[in-house]
Amino acid sequence: DNLLNIYDILSRIEGGQTGHKIGSLRDEISQEKHRLEEFFSDVGVAPPAALVESYADEAEKVETILREMDELIMIARDRYPETQAELADLKQRFVQGLDREFAALVGVRLPQRGLSVFEIFKEWQARELAEYQVHFVRHQILKRDLLLQGTMRQRAGMLKRDLQNALSAYASSDYDLAERQLNAIVRDFASYYENLDSVHFFLGESYFARNLHDSAAAEFKQVVAANREAQYVGKSLFRLIQISQSRADLAAFDAYYDLFSVIGRRLEATLYLKGVFLAGYVYLRTDRFVDAARAFAAVPRQTDHYLAARFLLGMALLNLNHPDKAADIFRDLADANYLPWTDPQVAFFKNHARLKLGLMAYERGEYQQALRHLEKISTGFAARDQSLISAAWAHFNLHDYAAASAQTQTLLRDHLDSENIYEASVLSAQCRRQLGHDGAALEDLRYVVNAEKVFATSAQYNAERRKLVQQLNILAALERKAVQQQDRKAYAQVALNRQRLSEALEQFEYRGNTGNTVLAQFGRERETVLQQIEQLDELVVQANLAGRKTVRDQAVHQRQRLLKALDEYQSDVRIQNRHFFVDYPQAASEVISKYNAEIVAELQRELELEKNKLLAMQRALAALRATPGATPANTAPFGQIERLTTILHRLNRKNEQFASWISTRPGPTDESNFDTWANLAGLGSSDITFQKIQDRGDLIAHLALRLESVNKVIDRRKRFLEQKLFEYDELIRETEYDINLDKFNQEKRQREEYFKDSYFDVEEFERTQNESAAGPE
Repeated sequence: DNLLNIYDILSRIEGGQTGHKIGSLRDEISQEKHRLEEFFSDVGVAPPAALVESYADEAEKVETILREMDELIMIARDRYPETQAELADLKQRFVQGLDREFAALVGVRLPQRGLSVFEIFKEWQARELAEYQVHFVRHQILKRDLLLQGTMRQRAGMLKRDLQNALSAYASSDYDLAERQLNAIVRDFASYYENLDSVHFFLGESYFARNLHDSAAAEFKQVVAANREAQYVGKSLFRLIQISQSRADLAAFDAYYDLFSVIGRRLEATLYLKGVFLAGYVYLRTDRFVDAARAFAAVPRQTDHYLAARFLLGMALLNLNHPDKAADIFRDLADANYLPWTDPQVAFFKNHARLKLGLMAYERGEYQQALRHLEKISTGFAARDQSLISAAWAHFNLHDYAAASAQTQTLLRDHLDSENIYEASVLSAQCRRQLGHDGAALEDLRYVVNAEKVFATSAQYNAERRKLVQQLNILAALERKAVQQQDRKAYAQVALNRQRLSEALEQFEYRGNTGNTVLAQFGRERETVLQQIEQLDELVVQANLAGRKTVRDQAVHQRQRLLKALDEYQSDVRIQNRHFFVDYPQAASEVISKYNAEIVAELQRELELEKNKLLAMQRALAALRATPGATPANTAPFGQIERLTTILHRLNRKNEQFASWISTRPGPTDESNFDTWANLAGLGSSDITFQKIQDRGDLIAHLALRLESVNKVIDRRKRFLEQKLFEYDELIRETEYDINLDKFNQEKRQREEYFKDSYFDVEEFERTQNESAAGPE
């Protein structure tokens, strides 16, 4: 890790230098990087014969790096003072990362510091192991002398006592202790007793119980090779069959099962039938249907595996193209009155048999018969989603689109994580289209199309999670290194970065049905708006009490704005119920399944490499143990060798256990054939959209024709009204003329009468004048 950090710093220095004047320094840095790359390429486990040579070669490389770093510092001091301090700090960090013994070998004096907890523990462990080994060897010598000097009866008593202790530990599930005690029995008594088959068998059982399948297989093979006691040989062969089946090693499985079949008549019936059933299961999984049918047919009615064997026999016959025989078996399972009828196993196989009968009837085109079988399946059946989609297709082929839609809606409501979810959505859309519900059909199809986003998002999610986990692993190694070197500053930085990465990793966890970050922020903003509205309500009340009309008006105005904003939040319902991992669980499940399968494949490859490295290290330690100085009398090196041997033994055990656990992991879940249904959904959505566009185009054309007719009617009415208006105008003008003429004639007559009667009449005037003239007289 320190060398990698040095390489990174050299890369940054090299990238930060520009210009022609510093070309020599850049060349020197490039050479150092090249030497480090060569050093990294040589890292590995050396064979025992070359171990010392490899150690000396590594010391020579470190010496070369230190010397050339000194030369770089001298060059930087004279020409580039700005990089001298950084190079000096780089050298100091490199030296501090060296092991003390290795530093002494290359002649580097490390600064004095107190021992770390790790170093104290390492020395204590080596000292204790060396002391334990000394006492252990002494006790081994004493026991060997007792066995040599004892009689046959005394040795038998010692063996009996040791066996009782070991079997007592085995019976109490203390398999680690039982393993140690049984190994001691083999080591101590193998030269006195030829037949230790029971010891090897229980030793293999102890390994098997702890998932140490390699070690268990070695013990069981030894029992089988001896071929003395049928009881242990049969049980050992059954275990070897199990181990080879878990590893998918078909060649080994066939070899062990052939031996198992040969001695089958000498075995207990229960054990033999377990082996037969397991063989049938493996044959069925590997498409060896004839062998599978033969194995399942051999399972009698009185066994616990009878129902499972009968059902799997039906499956084998179905694959052998014997549907009538398979249907008879499924019909017997579906209709037989097994007791107790409430037994989950009985219900399980009854429902599976009914499902198979329904599917077979569907394939023959007997849809009514298929529905009769499918409708008998229990509601709580694990594979009820498959019965629902099958019943929906049967109703669809019978043109009962309402019933088919009801079946698909039940599946979509109750089994959102089903692998048939996309098929059900497409079928539901088709049924709804037939029923004239195009809007609902389009929603079903959009669900399938939108699921593609979930696949992409989930893949990105898993990629980011993998990066974070890798970075956490790197930081964990750096943290251990910082503790060992008592580097407080580095430890604080590493711990802080680990905390940040852990918090980032927690963000990937689900936070409820709609608990993604967007919705959480959405809810917080709504709560803030509500709080502000409540505060403004209180402000309005206080302003009214104080008679502050201006403040009250401003508060009311602001409150109306907030209410409008809240309405906008409330109206945006598109954001609800769109959390990918909740609304699309099947898509997320498929991506996670692929992600897990990739991790398992990587782990298997890495475990194989680790296994080879551990074996090489064990050989190297064995070579060191054989050197003259590695004796109990020489405590320091002997203790270190014993300590490393113990650590490698534990690592090898853990590696074997983990490999066994990995081999039993389930493979990727069945895929939902998403691409096919997504294509169909896309075509269906386009078809509905195109149909809507076409319908609207037809409607527009129809309305245009009607509009043209209306325009024609309006035009005719317009011309008619214009004609009428013209006639009315003429009539009005004639009427006005007549009125004016009558008025003129009337006025004429009035003037004539006036002139005739008044204007030219002087009689009254003359008489008045005569009377006035004669008056005074």
